[in-house]
Amino acid sequence: MDCASTYFQESENVGFLINPNCVDNARFEYLMLRFLALGDSKFNSEMFSSEQGEWREFDVISLRNLNILTRKTSIVACGRMLYTFTYKRSDVVDCVLGFDPFTNDPAQFLYVIDFPIEASDVRCLACKLGMCRGSLRFTQLILQPSGYPCISIWELEDDYRMGKWTLVHKSIPTNAALRVCRDGILPRDTTKLVSVLAFHPYNEDLTCFFVGNDHVAVYNIRTDKVESSTLPSQFKHKES
Repeated sequence: MDCASTYFQESENVGFLINPNCVDNARFEYLMLRFLALGDSKFNSEMFSSEQGEWREFDVISLRNLNILTRKTSIVACGRMLYTFTYKRSDVVDCVLGFDPFTNDPAQFLYVIDFPIEASDVRCLACKLGMCRGSLRFTQLILQPSGYPCISIWELEDDYRMGKWTLVHKSIPTNAALRVCRDGILPRDTTKLVSVLAFHPYNEDLTCFFVGNDHVAVYNIRTDKVESSTLPSQFKHKES
């Protein structure tokens, strides 16, 4: 099968990774992987290598029920690994899947990494994987009684095979980030209008939120301030 000529399907995920071990800046190796779920514990993977210049296809089977790879979760490149996660239900996460595309051992291709206990079996508005300072991060948005979400962020320790997480930010209210809604008015149903867009690659305190339908807010968790927003009116001086 000529994988490069096939159409992408709705139920598949795609990841792109540059080999971090390449020392020649003029020439680097990159890989692209496509994942298509085939059931609770099996999925099809297609990988393109710039070194080989061709696609190869193989099936991956896990002894653990991985539910189904969902379009809700993106694939994140971190170091030499690609990561994504699965859900138990639409609002409860299951586990992180780590893929090592550079291994020649099929048994070392897939790692199942459990979430920390505090993040397991917790109903959340949204979850996000990302990278900061070269480490994988996972965040949950949970609704507070006030109607505002709060954010908790974990970081995976360097040896991903151990599956150990460090809690770097715990249950921080995101009130300030949401106050930059249009005209300064917060909609009643915030659950559908906020999500974590990305982490700052170097500053561990900065998180980007997608708020409403049309703007981004860069929120400083430590200072509880919005550093920047795509709504410039929020930072104009208001005359008395």
